[in-house]
Amino acid sequence: MLSQKISKESLLYFNTNELSVRENLKKSAELFDTSLMALKSGNKEMGIIKTFNEKSFKSEMQKLETLWKPFYNNVKILITCNI
Repeated sequence: MLSQKISKESLLYFNTNELSVRENLKKSAELFDTSLMALKSGNKEMGIIKTFNEKSFKSEMQKLETLWKPFYNNVKILITCNI
């Protein structure tokens, strides 16, 4: 899973401070965020059409977004700080 990859890269970057790890972490986090937003709202560039209008889908996407936002903010802080 991409979220597990982000967690692994976060820990690796925190422990090594390697620029290549930071770049991979940044790309992985941005991919997750872009994919989540595309599933929620659609994305023509990615070929994803907003088709899910069911309440259950919207509810699950909201739960996922609620968990993702603070996690993503912490990843962004890690990426921008000097360890």
